[in-house]
Amino acid sequence: MLVKELALNDNSKNQIYVGRGFQTLNLIPVRDVSPKEPTNNEKPVNFKAKLDWTWLSDGQHVVAPHAQLILYPKYPEVRISGFLRDCPVDNLAGSLMNSRAKNRVLFVGIAKRTKIYACVGGRTSQIASDWNRYKRKATDWQVVSQGVRHWSLVGARLTKGRAGFYRLELIEGKLEVGCIREILEKLQELHREGWHNAKRLTPSGIIVPSSGRNSGGNTLECLFEIASNPSKEPDYKGWELKNLDAQTERLTLMTSEPKDGLYKLMGAGEFVRRFGYPDETNPRRRNFASPHIISKRNPTTKLTLSIEGYSRRSKKITSNDGGIVLKTDRGVVAAKWRFTDLMFDWNRKHSRVVFVPSSSAVFAGRKYNFLQNVAIAEQSDFLLFLEALSDRKVYFDPGTNVVYTRGRAKVHPRSQFRIKLEDLNSLYRTFNWVSVCEPIKVRRQG
Repeated sequence: MLVKELALNDNSKNQIYVGRGFQTLNLIPVRDVSPKEPTNNEKPVNFKAKLDWTWLSDGQHVVAPHAQLILYPKYPEVRISGFLRDCPVDNLAGSLMNSRAKNRVLFVGIAKRTKIYACVGGRTSQIASDWNRYKRKATDWQVVSQGVRHWSLVGARLTKGRAGFYRLELIEGKLEVGCIREILEKLQELHREGWHNAKRLTPSGIIVPSSGRNSGGNTLECLFEIASNPSKEPDYKGWELKNLDAQTERLTLMTSEPKDGLYKLMGAGEFVRRFGYPDETNPRRRNFASPHIISKRNPTTKLTLSIEGYSRRSKKITSNDGGIVLKTDRGVVAAKWRFTDLMFDWNRKHSRVVFVPSSSAVFAGRKYNFLQNVAIAEQSDFLLFLEALSDRKVYFDPGTNVVYTRGRAKVHPRSQFRIKLEDLNSLYRTFNWVSVCEPIKVRRQG
């Protein structure tokens, strides 16, 4: 649940100000992101994102069909608009959201990944009174670190985030904040227990062995009672749990297939036949698997990676049609990932992350040991991803291949963007390594 104490200008005329940057996409789920049509012969570089928004009013559900986020990369800032248009909201909500009244409080509940339920209370309403009472009593646990071994959990009064919203988790009908304390205490327990059998929790609630070499993530999720699923939503109480293989130096950040260029026109199989290379050990296999770094021609694929519609100097998006592009020597677009296809998936999955390194071994089956130092990362932003890509910290490292059997081609697509672990902190505004091998220090403020 998100709570925003509305400013005077937060109304249907001026839109609801959410915050600077694209971090809003970390909080508010959208249906899709697309370029916003210019008005009055202007050509602003703006994006819009549809919201599945429903007002709760006197026991009724009132759909707001035109509710949307508008993203202004020039500033950058994000606002919510269209939330009353063609919406038969009752006089109370309509009058409050049309006004400049003081002490209004907006409540936004998020359910089923993309569904938004909203209500608003005025200064004298019961819901605003209940909120002020809850806010005074709630304890928000946060990590304060001065080094891996010199850190503590500090319990303070509930504070609003950078996007202007208070963020709470609704767990089994009860509001919770500061869930990082529970996560760190659980990680401490897992570290002390030592080796864990590789396993995963199925969607039906059954624990089964996980025999793959990359089963650390499934094992970690299973130990947190998280079922395996392909969802782009955070794993546990608003946090993403990300396992790191301590024996590798890189991390896969995002796997997203390009939706434009020759890759889209000819299909992945023909694309690999044209730009890939024969496998050294399997004569029936052809690979498209070689790291591509911004502005450096890849000698294997003969393609060059670039970012179009982004200013490295100002660190802003400059084109509605911008994206990450692979081009041939003649400038033909071989593959393109549009910003509109990437920004939502990036922000939703990288909002708040706990990176948990592990080592693995095989004795009586594969086992994992979750190590003592974990990283707590918050406040990611798609613009930070583009900045890291332009600085050659993030790179495109595909693992796509085609296997030809009996005249048929079986395609295994894997278009992935990776980063070296040493550069991981460049993607977050708050990034701290902490050790969980010793008792967790807890203190309160205020």
